[in-house]
Amino acid sequence: MKIDWIKTLGLIFSTLLALVFAAILLRERFAFLWAPTELVGQNVGFVLNTYLLLDLVAIVFVLFAAVACCVVMLVPLKKEGAE
Repeated sequence: MKIDWIKTLGLIFSTLLALVFAAILLRERFAFLWAPTELVGQNVGFVLNTYLLLDLVAIVFVLFAAVACCVVMLVPLKKEGAE
């Protein structure tokens, strides 16, 4: 049985990226999530200016997901009889 290294490395990288993102989320205190709704714009600006690393990690995660989806769509399909 052959191991598909691209899928394996993609799975490992995606899992590590999700764990890093979760660690950043769990480490910080997100009191701004319970703020009154009138202050949403001010809180969003505050968060983006304060937690630039969190914003960068989110952007990298979205870009990685988009590239991974594009690669999957461009991979040629295998025919049923071919191995």
